[in-house]
Amino acid sequence: MPCRTGLGRGIKDSYADAKAMADGMNEIMEKYAPKVDLAVLPLTADVRIGLDVASADMQPLVVICAKDESKQAELSGALAKLAWSPAFVGRFIYASTLESKDLASVEGVKEGSTLFVIQADRFGLKGKVLAQTGAPNELSATLSAGMKAFVREEKSLQAQVRDGRRLGIFWETKIPVTDPGEAAARERSKRQ
Repeated sequence: MPCRTGLGRGIKDSYADAKAMADGMNEIMEKYAPKVDLAVLPLTADVRIGLDVASADMQPLVVICAKDESKQAELSGALAKLAWSPAFVGRFIYASTLESKDLASVEGVKEGSTLFVIQADRFGLKGKVLAQTGAPNELSATLSAGMKAFVREEKSLQAQVRDGRRLGIFWETKIPVTDPGEAAARERSKRQ
């Protein structure tokens, strides 16, 4: 058990030093380690949401665009193994589609590619391909190339809201807004 200095509200009150904290965190982690290998790709609902999440999280978006469900499942399985590997875990946002039209807002899409690493724009509405492949044996190399080409753009909430209003950019939800207060606030924001 890690050396604890007593009860309190902060980390300094719980652990004697950084090593004791690391040991304590590792001990906790071991209790909750997965019993089986993770084999599911953590997908966003669709490419549109994937672009938005990738922009907000300032991470590259990886999109599988397959022509049929069996090819999509095959690519998802292969990509899932990579997604949870130490080299790539937590480094990407993922989305999948069967429709190439879902990539219409992405610049640089080449015919025949099935895996894309995309840099979302500042507002998560468009994107640019950083790396792509149509060869299943090039998935790892494509992820690495996309990760290397990705440029993290720091943002601030104030500047994002100000510039979004100035440019007339507004996020429309797929789910209807039923709260009258929220609906009124959204309308006021659109008029500003």
